[in-house]
Amino acid sequence: MTASEWPRFGPPTRWLEGAHTALIHKSRRVENERVGIWMAGALNHGQQVFYKHADPGPAVRRWLTTLLGSDVLDSYHVQLIAAARCHAETGGQPAALRDWHRALIEQARGAGHRGVAIVCDGAALRTITPDPAAMLTHERDLTRLAATYPLTVLCRYDTATERPSTLHQLVSVHSTLDDITFMARRDLNRLVVSGDIDASNADRFAAILRAAIDEGIRIVDVGEVQFFAAAGLHVLHDALPPLRAAGQALALYRPHGVLRRMLEVTGLTENGTLIITD
Repeated sequence: MTASEWPRFGPPTRWLEGAHTALIHKSRRVENERVGIWMAGALNHGQQVFYKHADPGPAVRRWLTTLLGSDVLDSYHVQLIAAARCHAETGGQPAALRDWHRALIEQARGAGHRGVAIVCDGAALRTITPDPAAMLTHERDLTRLAATYPLTVLCRYDTATERPSTLHQLVSVHSTLDDITFMARRDLNRLVVSGDIDASNADRFAAILRAAIDEGIRIVDVGEVQFFAAAGLHVLHDALPPLRAAGQALALYRPHGVLRRMLEVTGLTENGTLIITD
């Protein structure tokens, strides 16, 4: 099977092109569509795809065969990795996992692939690193590895099975977030946000905003935000005190007219810590 024959799932989405993406979902149909887009894109970029799974049964292979076609799996461009095997070989220790992933990348490149793409869900991640602190360290390490090596990672989290507090922590250590109704990506010196921010996702918006600010990002591009509820304003309000104390400011870039008026009415822009720019 050649690159031109990889399965197509509709137009690609740039929000899935981040080096380390957290996909938050509550619909199996949407999840399957997103994963299909991501894996097909990785294959078309010449990457070898590794699908980490916690289920040792044949269901995973049947699902991937349905999603990608049997030829893709048989070609070895997509390989299954049992999470239990990964844990057994590394003990779930971050340092060992870093070495394990470096070796995986070198192996793939030695076989002629341009790089590695890894897809993993919450169940597999908890099997690999049962300790919550080690799991977060491992996720941070994946972000660092993806910034250094030809590696992209897609982590899938179901809102029905993950604790909200866990989701907040996981969101903060990814470079890109593809959430149910909004997307966010740390892009060079700015955080780019798109979609709808409301009460259902404001906590995850807060997590990725705090992570961006902690990394030194001071520009939030909201030009593609369609709806920004009061819950989102509370997130901005809560993010400002540390910046004010440090004598710094956060620039909100390209807010739409309604959001601009909301910011002015609530007084969030009065003291100069939150600046509107175009």
